Amino acid sequence: MVWTDAVVHWLHLMATAVWVGGSIFFVWVFSPIARAQLDPKTRASLMRQVGLKFKWFGWGSLAALGLTGLYKLGQIWDAVDFFDSFFGRTLLLKLALIGIILILSVLHDFVWGPALSRRMAGQEGGGPPDPKAHRRLAFWARLNLILAIAVVFASAVMLRSPY
Repeated sequence: MVWTDAVVHWLHLMATAVWVGGSIFFVWVFSPIARAQLDPKTRASLMRQVGLKFKWFGWGSLAALGLTGLYKLGQIWDAVDFFDSFFGRTLLLKLALIGIILILSVLHDFVWGPALSRRMAGQEGGGPPDPKAHRRLAFWARLNLILAIAVVFASAVMLRSPY
């Protein structure tokens, strides 16, 4: 059981590193450089390609986080007054933030992003893409990253709480 718990915890940490690290790279490193260095059409094409490639890693890590998180919760679950404890309330906050992250991720990856790509593909004459749509998409991606960082902080608080 000790090895199983260690492997599950390791997978949880690795999935967190992939999700949060990839998001940090995309939002705070790649996007600003692409915005500064590339023309709008090239930038949009490259961001779409990188986004599609990362989508597999991102959703895979979210799935791993969900499965390992459920396993870890099962190891400590005590239904009696669980959410009355500091640990339980912090976990509840963490789960609420994760719910928001999942909703924003679904909208970003399967609604807003594809709509923006379709709009750009249909543009005549290679005109610039809609800057408002790009700004909105970037805003939601940054918010999602900030929420993910808050989840990591909540995890650190939970780790140090006396249940």
